[in-house]
Amino acid sequence: MTAQLPTEQRDAPQGPAPWPMAIALDEIEAQARYNAMVADRIAAVIRDHMQPGVHYTYKLGETYFPRPVLLDAGVAYIMSVLRLVPRHHVELALREPVPVQRPDGGTEHRLLIKYVVRAELWHISPNGKERLVAEGLGSASSFETRHLYRWVSGQELPAGADPSRLPSRGQGSSARYRVYNPDPDDLDNTILKMAAKRAEADAIRQLPGVLEACALLPDAEIQAGEQPPRPLPPRKQEPQGEAQSAPSRPPSRAQPGSAPRPAAPQQAPTASERGQRPSQTQVTELAAERQLIDIAHGLSPEAPVHVTIARLLGVPEPERGRAAIVRWLQQHGRTWQDALQQVREQVAAHRPQEGQGDAS
Repeated sequence: MTAQLPTEQRDAPQGPAPWPMAIALDEIEAQARYNAMVADRIAAVIRDHMQPGVHYTYKLGETYFPRPVLLDAGVAYIMSVLRLVPRHHVELALREPVPVQRPDGGTEHRLLIKYVVRAELWHISPNGKERLVAEGLGSASSFETRHLYRWVSGQELPAGADPSRLPSRGQGSSARYRVYNPDPDDLDNTILKMAAKRAEADAIRQLPGVLEACALLPDAEIQAGEQPPRPLPPRKQEPQGEAQSAPSRPPSRAQPGSAPRPAAPQQAPTASERGQRPSQTQVTELAAERQLIDIAHGLSPEAPVHVTIARLLGVPEPERGRAAIVRWLQQHGRTWQDALQQVREQVAAHRPQEGQGDAS
């Protein structure tokens, strides 16, 4: 006699359909490793190729930042290094008179010019293929303090202006008074370009690793008066056999046998910091995996990329994604570079067949 289950147990589902959680987690893990690699590379570019005061700074006004703040030239440099081309779209263009209060308490109308710009960053591959990688928004207006006012001498004051009611600085013949800018129309192009640059900087923030390597806006400032951060130490290669924890010394022109100079204020990375940096082999492997991801996304945009890669490689249980690929590579003593080469050959061999099929 066969035992019958209660109705509620018989009709209850036996568990949710298996969802490939491992696939999503593997992709997140791969992306996290890639972001860490990008952050390290961007920090190296800033340290080795950019100039403080030209491309980046640690101080704006009286505010210090723990990470380098990219200036306009630095944003443009990173876009050039990453082969990114900005494309701008004006989301809002406003020109209208707005009432403002005069120093004497009266009211007058000033022209408000405001632009909101959306910037798209497109990656241009060597073969000319374009891909949108980030977007950002930026705005600027003629009512910003730098545009709304001008500092003029007493002889340049508008007719009827009372110097005693105006904000001033300096004394005597060197005194300057703050008045409204009489020519706001001259600022139209400046305001538009400023909004575009701010949109580019906002888009750069969206790229992997950028926020970890530098600050683009004063969102992590140190209060004025605190100790400013040290600049990034210069990169150097340690001689073989030297202890990892030995402190670095700046290049010295002293004669042999003379007393060594004291260490520079800038400190070399500690052993733990050096240990966090990926080796050249790891960097190459991550780059190969990233290229495989790009190929898989181009072949099957809707499918999980590691599942597509596993199927291209002929890996058993491809639905397990990256975990299956890693196990397969370890079992066969292969690397991600080997996998990339195999996929490239397979894709290249498949394309002529498609061309012959189309011709027939």
